[in-house]
Amino acid sequence: LNVEARLKAALAHLQETHGNTVRLTHQDLGNIIGSTRETVSRQLKKWERKGHLKIKKDRIVLIENFSNDF
Repeated sequence: LNVEARLKAALAHLQETHGNTVRLTHQDLGNIIGSTRETVSRQLKKWERKGHLKIKKDRIVLIENFSNDF
């Protein structure tokens, strides 16, 4: 799977287990999916621009259901 698909799957799992607030750093997410912090940050920023999530100082708030296609 590409980075986008791996990150989406990881966020879907976190959303199911912990709700819509993810309290992991971009580095932590990169480590989980086997990618770099920079790549994770770029993808999260793209999704933020599309309104799928909000990036806050200490958390990521998921707006969309990451288990579904968007």
